[in-house]
Amino acid sequence: MRRSYYTNKYLQRIARKVISGKALESEKRFLDQYYDFFESADNGMDELLENEKQLLEKEIWKRLNNTTRKTGSQSFKLYSLSRIVAAASVLIIFSAGLYFALRWPAATSFVQKTHPANHPITYGSKKAVLILSDGSKVILDGRSGGTIVRQTGVEISQASDGQIVYRAISDNAEAAAKNFNTMQTPRGGIYQIDLPDGTKVWLNSASTLRYPLAFSGNERKVELEGEAYFEVTGNRQMPFKVACKKQLVEVLGTHFNINSYEDELTGKTTLLEGSVRVNLVNTGESKILLPGQQAIVRQSELKVKNVDTENVMAWKNGLFQFDNEDIHTIMNKIARWYDVEITYESGLKTMRFGGTVSRYSDLQMVLKKLELTNTIHFKIDGRRITVMK
Repeated sequence: MRRSYYTNKYLQRIARKVISGKALESEKRFLDQYYDFFESADNGMDELLENEKQLLEKEIWKRLNNTTRKTGSQSFKLYSLSRIVAAASVLIIFSAGLYFALRWPAATSFVQKTHPANHPITYGSKKAVLILSDGSKVILDGRSGGTIVRQTGVEISQASDGQIVYRAISDNAEAAAKNFNTMQTPRGGIYQIDLPDGTKVWLNSASTLRYPLAFSGNERKVELEGEAYFEVTGNRQMPFKVACKKQLVEVLGTHFNINSYEDELTGKTTLLEGSVRVNLVNTGESKILLPGQQAIVRQSELKVKNVDTENVMAWKNGLFQFDNEDIHTIMNKIARWYDVEITYESGLKTMRFGGTVSRYSDLQMVLKKLELTNTIHFKIDGRRITVMK
């Protein structure tokens, strides 16, 4: 078969008709050819990691169940489940705008290596730097456990799973509250910390969290640059606040994610559970979010929209999950996680992509999956990635 392009809607419509037994003979033959190609083509499915396969299986069953529920049919007479899974998988993995490009056997990857690194560029891992209030630094790699240090009535330890835990060993919270520690994750790093009040924080790559050794007074306030997910311990007498460059987020007890990188044009706060208030730093405008809503801060503008929280939390769950995102936003995420430099070929048009891929794949595998759209290609030169047409 020659290279062709089909809209996702077109392929999904035919698949639903086949499942419900309403497909025309020509449509059945088309899917026959499509399945035969998919099973024989070098489409990268064998290289999927186990968590990707589980994600695909979950999504496929959801789509098939939705289809049969709408049609009232449970007929799978003409096509085996394995073939439907294969076809659905390739639809789910990657799309570009409304189009999905089939990668026929004759197509080859354009991921070029001019001066490859000594080893493949691998994914990030648990690593961070803990900067203590006296300026000393502790290098964290998620491996060693036990007590790290004692400061002003607080014991800081590392659990067996790598997370940092704060525990009060005296009642002098007022003195401890005057001292601040800082957790920094580098590019290619990720880490979890339990704050003195029991609040859990997951830091994404290239992020910084500054916080006191203990909370006292009438609020619990921390400072964030980058991205983090919070599960806040409830305390109505001491609201929890996260200060970012453009926004101040106030909560009581809730689960939320903040994305506030210095090199991004927007700051985003997404609520999963509970309630938060997002305040614009420069104007004082504020919005209260409900679960499933996201506040977007851009310059002096604050907007709220409904979002898919699974997409927002994909990074914490070990995935890149893109929802019609532009190539620059996608490559920024890749650059932080793999610690690489991104350059762009002149004249490159803005393109949008959607799909899911494991964050625990080697970089070249992620780029190859983006190339399945046949609209974009990459060149690797050491740790520099050039995005090309």
